[in-house]
Amino acid sequence: MVEIAEIFRQHGAQYREKFGDNMLPSHRQMMRAIEQCRTAALGHVYTCEECGETEYLYHSCRNRHCPKCQNGKAQQWLEKQRDMLLSVRYFLLTFTLPSELRDVTRSHQRLAYDLLFHTSAAAIQHLAGDPRFVGGQMGMVGVLHTWVVHCQPVGSGLTALKYLAPYIFRAEEFIRRFLQHVLPKGFVKVRYYGFLSSGLRQRLAALRQQIDCPPAEQPPSSEVADTDAQTVDSQTDVPLSNQVVRCPSCGRVMQRRPILRPQGRCPP
Repeated sequence: MVEIAEIFRQHGAQYREKFGDNMLPSHRQMMRAIEQCRTAALGHVYTCEECGETEYLYHSCRNRHCPKCQNGKAQQWLEKQRDMLLSVRYFLLTFTLPSELRDVTRSHQRLAYDLLFHTSAAAIQHLAGDPRFVGGQMGMVGVLHTWVVHCQPVGSGLTALKYLAPYIFRAEEFIRRFLQHVLPKGFVKVRYYGFLSSGLRQRLAALRQQIDCPPAEQPPSSEVADTDAQTVDSQTDVPLSNQVVRCPSCGRVMQRRPILRPQGRCPP
């Protein structure tokens, strides 16, 4: 299976050379992070002063657009949402920007996405306040995503593979489409409105008790940070500056050496 990181490493430089002047800074940063993920560029070398053993550790880029680093985050987020569920009916609404606004949105991502969040939430709240519909406040979760939700049967799957193959092997087109999912640095892509907003969580808990909906069990996972920075190791969630590595031979604490740089062939 071809990984996105491998596509970027093989064709990223050529893509940046061709479109560099028109690329957003966030796109450049994301590509560089994924290209360096779990390579010597983000690695450390540890040595044991007792027996001379050497260990190489390659860390994650922690970029929120990196598929490898974010694997499993969706399940953790899902577990956290269980505490806010009520025993009522839910609806999924999709708001889509007109195609005429795509160029403007790409040039003003933060402003356009903020407006999309605010206007869609305001429209729902306005309709909900009408006694003909709900006549009260709604609770909503807004999630930013691209492409209209679409699903169709593909039989054995061969049809889907034939459709995807040209995009996978036309690296330039694949990279262009992937970059359309990249958000501005620090942009919050999940937002809560109405009685689901953070300031009304106590009221939500009281509402759950009133309708006899006990809180779900707390998930074992810790708070998930949505960040672009490399602050902790993806496997252990231990700050890199505090990570303790013990020698596999004698068990003594190994000393961390300067960050590895990708010069020539990487160590095994």
